[in-house]
Amino acid sequence: MKLNTLSTILTCAPLLLLLHGSSRSTVLASPYSDNDSGRRIINGQQADPADFPFLVRLVADGNLCGGSIINNYWIVTAAHCIVRDRCQAIKIYPSNSQRGQPPPIHTAECVIHPQNDPRRYAFDVALIRTVENMVSGGLKAISLPPPGTRYPPGTPATIVGWGKMGYDEYPQTLLRGQSVLVTWDVCNSEFKPGANRCSGNPDCNVEDIPNRILCARGQGPDPQSTCGGDSGGPVIINGDLAAINTAAIYDSNDTLKAGCVPASPTMHTSIVDYLPWLFSLVDPSVNTAGFPVAPESSTTLLVDG
Repeated sequence: MKLNTLSTILTCAPLLLLLHGSSRSTVLASPYSDNDSGRRIINGQQADPADFPFLVRLVADGNLCGGSIINNYWIVTAAHCIVRDRCQAIKIYPSNSQRGQPPPIHTAECVIHPQNDPRRYAFDVALIRTVENMVSGGLKAISLPPPGTRYPPGTPATIVGWGKMGYDEYPQTLLRGQSVLVTWDVCNSEFKPGANRCSGNPDCNVEDIPNRILCARGQGPDPQSTCGGDSGGPVIINGDLAAINTAAIYDSNDTLKAGCVPASPTMHTSIVDYLPWLFSLVDPSVNTAGFPVAPESSTTLLVDG
C-alpha cells in the first residue's frame, strides 16, 4: 500500500535548538542564513536531480532547508524549518533548478504539528501548501510508507540535500549519500551526553530522545551523513519517504565554526508515525484508525532553560 495524498492549514513557527555538551554539541540546523551552523552531506557525491523529482529546496534570505513533494499542492519538511511570520516569504525551488532562477513554486501557507515543542526534537514535522500545482507542472510526489512499516537496524537509507559547506558557502550541485539505520538505543546513548551541562539550571531536564525517530549512521572509511542545512530533506528507503532530517552531532560548542561528526548517528523524524496526523488534516476521508504508530515520549529534552 502506497500513500501519497495530503493537504492542511495553520501558521508558521520558529526554531533554533542547541544542546551544549562538554566536547560535542547537538544542534538542529538553523533556519536563518546568517550563520554557519552546518556543512554539507558529509562525504556526499554529486546527485542527478532527475533521480529526485520530488525534492525541493526551501529558501528565505539564503538556503533554508529541504522538503519533499507528497502530492500536487503539499510539501513535507521539518517544523524547525518554518520561521514565524515568514511562511509566505519562503521560496521553493525544485531539485533541478539553477541558482539565479526565479522560484517557480510559491508558498500559500504553512502548518506545523500542533505538539511541536521548540525545546525538543519531538513532533518535528510541518507541511507547506503551494500556490501552484507542482505535479501538473512536471514534478512528482514521493510515496509515503505503508502504515505500520518498521525498518530494522542495518537498513540502508538514501540521504540528499544542499547543506552548507562552510560559512555562507554552498555546494554548486545537489549531493547524495547513504547511511544505515541504527537502533534507537545507540542514538539515545550518543545524543544525551551532548546535553549534559545544565549548569545548575532548574529548568534544564535532559531525558531520552523522542521515540518517533529513525537513527542512521554513515559506514566505511568515508562515512556519509546529513548535517546542518540538510534539515527537512528526505530519508528514502525502498523509494518511500521514510523520514525527514532532524538533527546531527557537532564537534564544537561554537556552532559558527562547528562541523558534524561524520561517524556519529543522525536523527530523523519517522513519517509513518505521523500518517494519522497528516491525513486527519489533509484528507479526512482516509480512515487511519487502524494505522499503528509508536507512542511519543512525554519526557522533555530541554536545554538552557
